[in-house]
Amino acid sequence: MTQMMQSPSRTSPSAPAPGRGYLELWRRTPGTFVAIAGTFGLGLVTIVTLVALFFTGLALSIFGVGIFLVALSLIVARRFAQRHVRMLLRSGLPAIAEPYRAHAQSDVSSWRAAREELRSTHDWAALIHGLIVNFVLSSISFCLALPWIALAVMGPLTPLWEPFSSVSNRVWAAELIENVSFLSGWSPSLVVMVVLGSAGLIALATLPLVLRGLVGMQWRVARAMLGPWAGDDLQAQIDDEREARQAALHAEDSDLRRLERDLHDGPQQRLIRLQMDLGLLERRAKSGDADAAAELAARARAGAQETLAELRALSAGVAPPLLQDRGFTAAVESLAEVTGIPVTLDVDRSVDDLLSSEAARSLYFVTAELLTNVVKHADAGRAAVSVARTGETVVLRVVDDGIGGAVVRSAHGLAGLQERLRGLRGQLEIEPAASGTAIRVTVPVTAVAAR
Repeated sequence: MTQMMQSPSRTSPSAPAPGRGYLELWRRTPGTFVAIAGTFGLGLVTIVTLVALFFTGLALSIFGVGIFLVALSLIVARRFAQRHVRMLLRSGLPAIAEPYRAHAQSDVSSWRAAREELRSTHDWAALIHGLIVNFVLSSISFCLALPWIALAVMGPLTPLWEPFSSVSNRVWAAELIENVSFLSGWSPSLVVMVVLGSAGLIALATLPLVLRGLVGMQWRVARAMLGPWAGDDLQAQIDDEREARQAALHAEDSDLRRLERDLHDGPQQRLIRLQMDLGLLERRAKSGDADAAAELAARARAGAQETLAELRALSAGVAPPLLQDRGFTAAVESLAEVTGIPVTLDVDRSVDDLLSSEAARSLYFVTAELLTNVVKHADAGRAAVSVARTGETVVLRVVDDGIGGAVVRSAHGLAGLQERLRGLRGQLEIEPAASGTAIRVTVPVTAVAAR
């Protein structure tokens, strides 16, 4: 994984400044009402769906299949929560970051996947939000917003429609005239126009503030329940560390298997051939055939040299004694000398103090593998290696002037390097280059120094 976690959004929908802020609220009023109406409709669909799934799952949990229905209801609740958050954004409020969730593993059984889902506290919060909180808040918001909008629209227009209203609509106005002395002499029709017109103007003036307050209430609750929590950062670090260690073990196992295969296919076969040549040489020497013996001796000598060269090449992927004795910088310098093409080095020697032996070995192997790829596949005439500390990371760059076209493909060399770097919580990326290939490797200083 290097699934990284998003930080909680700390922005709050505070009241805008007078004047321009008020006009901005008016501009967002249509979107705000759409958000209120949308969350109300979504809340109805959410509660019906989750009630059916969750409580059916609870009822059937005794048979086992209900566990999967409960887990499914949590997944559906998460989807509804994400849609609810997106609906709130129509009002112009800040986005709510996704909470951290552990990375799902594709190679686990369905039972284990359901069990992991049941342990997700964020999804349980989404379920409670969908079953209770969202339905209550969206219903309150919609039931307050709709009559407020109706009063804001119809109130100022009272003089236009009141003359055509029925007499029964003026009964309350007549009672008001009887009980309020300064209204004596007023007609019920005039009282209706003044009261409803004034109320409509007030509702119209406060409409954007009321709608903003209603949707802001939902937004704050959604941020608290559906957004990141305080412990997410720590959980993400724990999961990253666990996955990094698993990646490191996997990379180490892959390297050992590759080394075993290379030893079997290369030096071992050459040593068997050398053994056969020496046996034949012994028989020729006993028979007195000096010319044949000399020829076999020369062939055996060449085979031994080839075997030695291949063993040296294979040892570059392990840990040369120079790396242990003099550090990463000296080992990279030695590596550049035997690469086979001119290599320009720019290595910050202070990096040696940042790298533990384990991290130095991994970064050395990455460098060796990248230079090997340059020689084998890039058809390059020159290469350049730079290693330096940049902020909180150690940065390795390997650049060549070859044919370019390097890509990361599954089960290929660069993908294996990425797996190895995950053990250091590092990254490998292919940088854009006008010609040749430029590969950048970054490893956090805290990751390498802590190992």
